Amino acid sequence: TKPLKCFNQAVIGSNRRARLTITRCQASKLFVTFTERKKHFCVFSLAYYDLVIPPIPYYNTMH
Repeated sequence: TKPLKCFNQAVIGSNRRARLTITRCQASKLFVTFTERKKHFCVFSLAYYDLVIPPIPYYNTMH
């Protein structure tokens, strides 16, 4: 896998309702908002993921 570029929005896998909106990029981490079914998640450590692969195996909720 290659490091992610700073995309504005991307679709995870075939789930077109799940979208990523990157709010801030750092050297080794991406801070994104993962919106699915009106639920918001904060996803960490996605620097070596490709946003077009199947769904991310983990994501952390922060409120």
